[in-house]
Amino acid sequence: MNSGAKNVLKAHPFPRRLNLPLEEGRVFKAGLKKGRLVSRGETLASSPSPFLPDLAAPLPGKILNVGGRSVSLEVDLDIGLEAPAVDWNILDPDGARDALKKLGLRVPPAPRPGEPLRVSGFDPEPGVNLARALFEDQRGALEAGLRLLALLFPGKTILQALPGDFRPLGGPEAARIFPGLKYPRTLPAFLKSAPRRGASFDPQASGLVEARELYLLGTVFRSGAAPAARPLSLNGQPVLATPGLGPLELFGLRNLTVRDGDLVILGGLARGRALSDLSAGLGPDAAALNLVRGPRPAPSRCLLCGRCREACPLDLPAHILGRTPFPRWPEVLRRLPDLAFCPACGLCAAACPAGIPLSSLRAGAAPAGKDRCRF
Repeated sequence: MNSGAKNVLKAHPFPRRLNLPLEEGRVFKAGLKKGRLVSRGETLASSPSPFLPDLAAPLPGKILNVGGRSVSLEVDLDIGLEAPAVDWNILDPDGARDALKKLGLRVPPAPRPGEPLRVSGFDPEPGVNLARALFEDQRGALEAGLRLLALLFPGKTILQALPGDFRPLGGPEAARIFPGLKYPRTLPAFLKSAPRRGASFDPQASGLVEARELYLLGTVFRSGAAPAARPLSLNGQPVLATPGLGPLELFGLRNLTVRDGDLVILGGLARGRALSDLSAGLGPDAAALNLVRGPRPAPSRCLLCGRCREACPLDLPAHILGRTPFPRWPEVLRRLPDLAFCPACGLCAAACPAGIPLSSLRAGAAPAGKDRCRF
């Protein structure tokens, strides 16, 4: 690892205590109680969906408490109860998917019929900043992830969607698409370009694997065990953080203090959501954490500049009805006919010079049951 590289992933020391959250749809495993020993990678809560990960212990230790929505674990690296490593060589695709779920990783969604599997070197949203660090510093893990994808989806072509200055994985013979994109390095920008380059827009991103997911797949493929740490963008700087650490602990490791009036955003700055409980551990799917110093400037009137429309992958909003003050924007958005197709990328809010939080307003303005935007 090149410690002098600007984008090098920095690993935080293992914590002594984890607070693992029970996310929606998962049920605690029977027999969990205070004092019980658990091994690394052991399933603590299961999910009924084959595509959602189970809650797995990232480190070995002893259960301190099992609450309604979380389980606390005292880490003990010498506990001697490590789970046996997965042998990927003896597994078929169904067995590999089942093993991934038990290791606490999401099974990548299969491509639609007739389409390839695409690995993206673009970050999922503005304000995350992980893809470049992973491609520069963790090429071995990423290439191992490609081998696991080949096991999960036998016979599928795997294409790499990379910015023009990224070096493809796997050597000069590796396939690559969209090498000359001039958009920001985000998945929404990649999706925006796809219809004009022979691929169809898919709001569910079926068959699309982000750099962070590919890194985690490569980590478990090489070790056969649950990852003890996962990539996280912390105020734009890439780190390897143990799942279960809370925002206060993570910011404290970087000597950042959350003050009254500050906002802690889970996710990118354009599409993330503000956290109210800063002591609860982050789930394994958390990709970014941002500290925004308050107070924030109040949003103003629409300037009719059209930048939101230019930034939108689907050219939404289709029109702007007059010079609208901030309080009336939900009313304007309700009158747009095609809210159900919003990809929830947040680029409109990031582009707005008036500071109108279009992403969050969209969440409350769309018809019930049709909106995919969750600010």
